[in-house]
This record gives sequence, structure tokens and C-alpha cells, in this order.
Amino acid sequence: YIEFKTMADGEYTGDLKFSVKLLPSETLPVGSESECTVTISDIDHPLTFMLGAYTASGVNYWDGPCQWTITIYKDAEDVHKVWFDNLFQKDSWAAPDTRYYGIVSDDNTTINIPFGQTSEYLYSNGKPVTLLGFDGAGGHDTGSVDAQLIVDGSKVTIDFGEEWGFWVWIEGAGNLSIVSPGITAVKN
Repeated sequence: YIEFKTMADGEYTGDLKFSVKLLPSETLPVGSESECTVTISDIDHPLTFMLGAYTASGVNYWDGPCQWTITIYKDAEDVHKVWFDNLFQKDSWAAPDTRYYGIVSDDNTTINIPFGQTSEYLYSNGKPVTLLGFDGAGGHDTGSVDAQLIVDGSKVTIDFGEEWGFWVWIEGAGNLSIVSPGITAVKN
């Protein structure tokens, strides 16, 4: 094995990514798996406090009260951008290609999530999954929700507010999920 020692310096400089390639020698034969990529995640990211898994609670338009897991990931390039996995309650079937982004305010108190975002994932008809805002009556592809970040010691809660929920739509295929306004999420 190869061992790398890392040292936290208290300053965010970004993740470090590099490749390691083993070259064959008389004492070290190598096969086709002779190269790997290593990513060292910078633990000094300014949004570390809010990244991770949350237990979300809300009301599904068809199924009533529900709980699900939302996971928040950092963006590789923008320290103010985060990515939500399973934001709309029913995308656990999908891979990271149905994530939607939000922009965290400079003071870390709100996350702005724009409506009209489309997924990288394409449904069988070639159309992406579109994130819409749901106001209790219909879906909207313009505007955004400003979710409140509430930090109380080590407890982090996201309150999506009473104005907007999420309506997820695939053109030509219909609704994938509708979650009514009033969603909250507590970090696990």
C-alpha cells in the first residue's frame, strides 16, 4: 500500500486531486489496474457545518405526511453552492444526476434554490427531471425558495418555509413528485 499523510492548516484551499501510477519493474509486476486517482477533501470548507444527511419531513401531495433523507454536498468549485440529493422525496431511485443546487448566503443563514433547474438525468423519453416550485395550487418554473438555515449549537435545521414546496416534472411523462409547502429538514 501507499500512505499519504495530510495536515489540516485551518484555511480552505480546495480539494487536492492527483493520480498515482505504478510502473512495472523486475520486483513489481503490475496489471491493468496500475493507476488510480486520489482526492483529498479539504476539511476546512466554510460550509462543512451544513454538509451531510438530513431527515426531512413534509406532506406529499398524494400520500400525505412523509419523511425522507436529503443529503447536501459541496460544490467542487464554488464555496457558496451546495447540491441537494433527494430534495423532492422520491428520487432515491436515481444517481447523483438528479441533484439540484442552492446558493448559500454570505452570512450562512439562507439557501436560495432556483426553480426551473433540470437534471442531468434523462428519462426514457430523453427529457430531464425539472424542479418546479409548488405553492399548493400549481407548479412554477420561475422564482426560487429561500430556505432558512437555523444553527443551534451542533443542531442544523433547514426550514423551507410555508410559501413553497417542490413539484418535479418530466415533460411528456408527467409528475414525479409533489411535496407541499412546509418542508423542514434536521441534520442527522
